[in-house]
Amino acid sequence: MPRPLASNAQPSYPKSLRDEGITGRIVIKLHVHRDGVVRGAKVLSKKTSATTEDEQKAAAKAFLQAILKVVKGWKFEPATLEGQPISVWHKVTIPFELTD
Repeated sequence: MPRPLASNAQPSYPKSLRDEGITGRIVIKLHVHRDGVVRGAKVLSKKTSATTEDEQKAAAKAFLQAILKVVKGWKFEPATLEGQPISVWHKVTIPFELTD
């Protein structure tokens, strides 16, 4: 399994969603190249606490934009096979939770 570097930035919670008290959880699959760089991403699932269908779509879009803004720059210690770095797909869950 690839390991994320501690220096990877975390996505910012969209202010409008924080102000409205909307939470979410996005699961993405990242293509981590053998050099440790993210070369692609696919959304596996997205859930929000928004109530209407339109609000849910808008919230999911805002959360995804926040995520994509940072994951492009993420770096990993690559996964290895028999001591050699390999490219893999790596699943990541990103929660957007309100805290006190």
